[in-house]
Amino acid sequence: MPNPSSLNDPDSLAQYRTLLSRWPLVEIKTTVDYEESMKTADELVRKGEAIQPGEIAYFEVLVMLIQDYENRRPALASAIDGPDVLAFLLEEHGLSQAEIALELGVAKQTINDYLKQRRGLPAEIRQALMRRFGLTKDLFEFSPVRAKKPPVEKIIRKARKAK
Repeated sequence: MPNPSSLNDPDSLAQYRTLLSRWPLVEIKTTVDYEESMKTADELVRKGEAIQPGEIAYFEVLVMLIQDYENRRPALASAIDGPDVLAFLLEEHGLSQAEIALELGVAKQTINDYLKQRRGLPAEIRQALMRRFGLTKDLFEFSPVRAKKPPVEKIIRKARKAK
């Protein structure tokens, strides 16, 4: 919770309330909520030294909520392989292989080979994908030995419903 003394002056309280009206500080339950929370946090971080006390108070709570959500997702990371994650995210974001390849500055064949599990991706490409999709864990590592796993959609839905 925010430090009450940081919200004593009217300007700080107004800043805090403005942010609350834009994005309430409640438990993050879905990927969409997570992405919106990350956008808001990123906007506040970009303010740097210009960030105001009310914004700092809001940011501190938002970070705790983001960390809580991320801590509830480890089962998702171990349940599926990187190519499954990328395929799901491309579909969820309405992106083609060609579009993400262009965005990353790699050949479309590189993305296709990865999705077809012919080869892995270099660390710098995985990092770029993490930034692009707002992930804090590298879910794009490729494991050539695949056990029988449930469809990625089921795992994602279950992770979104988890509290």
